[in-house]
Amino acid sequence: MSSDSATPLFIMGAPRTATTLAGWIFRQHPQCWITYELRPVTFLYHTMFPPVPSLNTFITHFATWGQRGAPMGPELLVPLGRVVNDKVDPFAAIRGMHHGLRATYAEQLDRPLRVFGDKSPSYCTSWYILREVFPGCRIVHTKREFGATVDSVMRQNWGCSASRAMAETHVRKHEDKAAECPDAWPLQLEELEAQPEKHITALLEFAGLDVGVYPMSPAVHYMLHGKGVN
Repeated sequence: MSSDSATPLFIMGAPRTATTLAGWIFRQHPQCWITYELRPVTFLYHTMFPPVPSLNTFITHFATWGQRGAPMGPELLVPLGRVVNDKVDPFAAIRGMHHGLRATYAEQLDRPLRVFGDKSPSYCTSWYILREVFPGCRIVHTKREFGATVDSVMRQNWGCSASRAMAETHVRKHEDKAAECPDAWPLQLEELEAQPEKHITALLEFAGLDVGVYPMSPAVHYMLHGKGVN
């Protein structure tokens, strides 16, 4: 399967709304892989369209990928070099980076990837970039009851968890921006926990993945007994 035929899929949602869990669900499928907050598309986009971040900022971010378990292949640097030189179709460099990253993961995992993407709460405020670069991409929007989300944020050692008012503002900002994204697939955590097989099936179908090859029983069991969101 060529890199151009792989479906880009991105997961967004306010912090503590199960974006990681949604990524984990997709990663269990033998033809899908979701990276953990690498954000290659948005960082390369901002590199090409100032004011921020700069090329140096992207290179610094690129250097941290290995710390997040990302494979580092020399072919990934070629699209990065085109950021400076390619003036005709700047989005080609971004798509080249994404496809190069997908190909590297496919080689490392030793399996074809029909669906490939990334998860990050930051996509709540930058989903329009994903749609601009990949008009046909699919976006999943994770949701959780507002009070439970704020409670969970308050349990984290984050700057926004210094007070409940700050946590509420942080969550609401992400939710309000994400709600503007058309055609995003809504994934409500409470509904997923109540009927996991139903909602996992819907997720896979939304992504265009074959439900028949998915390890449903082990995934549901592990999700319910070892992959909860506190």
